[in-house]
Amino acid sequence: MDRGIKILLVFSLWYCGTVHAQQASCVTQKPDLSTSEIKEIICYDEKAEITINAIPYGSGNAIKAYWIEGDCLEETAHTMNHIFKELDGGCTYTLYAEDLYGCIGEKTVVVERPEQIGFGQIDLVHPRGDNSGSITITVTGGWGGFTIALTLIVGQVPIEKDEIYNQPADQEITFSGLVAGLYRISVREDARGCIDSEAFTLRELEDIPTGTFDHEAAILKVFPNPSGDGRFFIEWNNAEDRKVTLELYSASGQLVYKTNTQTGAEGARTMLDLSNQSPGAYLLVIPELNIRQRLVIQ
Repeated sequence: MDRGIKILLVFSLWYCGTVHAQQASCVTQKPDLSTSEIKEIICYDEKAEITINAIPYGSGNAIKAYWIEGDCLEETAHTMNHIFKELDGGCTYTLYAEDLYGCIGEKTVVVERPEQIGFGQIDLVHPRGDNSGSITITVTGGWGGFTIALTLIVGQVPIEKDEIYNQPADQEITFSGLVAGLYRISVREDARGCIDSEAFTLRELEDIPTGTFDHEAAILKVFPNPSGDGRFFIEWNNAEDRKVTLELYSASGQLVYKTNTQTGAEGARTMLDLSNQSPGAYLLVIPELNIRQRLVIQ
């Protein structure tokens, strides 16, 4: 056998044996990811950060690549760095690190997402040209101990109106003595500093009219009115097809029902089910069309 061929054969056998031995050793000699760290999410809308701490096996070895996979990722994220940022909470991630010999270590972690604070039941009472308006809210989620601030927005200028401290969750809180305007209510969870806010508009509410204005009759027809079972039909006439808001106010000015609907084409009808409301007079307001219509449930 030619001497060059012998040398090539010996090298091939050595290389294959080395690779095979290395592949076998990767089972027990892969990088250790057990000390990897998660920067936990404090508030619901924050992002998580994962640091892959990978320890390669043996002296002279090193990590050459890092990547992660997860049910919240559209694709595998690769980087030469060991820190992964802007990760969603409420997800499971698998971390990987590959050393110079091609051995891959992995670790599965779960990034928790804390409960979101927010607004539960919301009741608005619109004023009648005075300061008889009010906003009642219930704060949900979180650990409790909330600071709740009410701000009146005049133009672009916020004017602080009221602040309530150390309120528990799921308890009704009412801000009263309010005039018409745009208000923002901010909720801060004292323990974690998490914040949520929402804007509300109080409008000047006139007394419930006794009939239908001429411009309303040209756009819609409501029947039967009065209604014996609280169910009404709105027939849209000469109204372009668009999305509108239906708001129903009680005689005291409290918003008791709100929904969105599509006006549809000429002659289209929308069924308004108010069967769960008490008998009496109500005001139907459609802000987009500047319509106020008196409804009576018998």
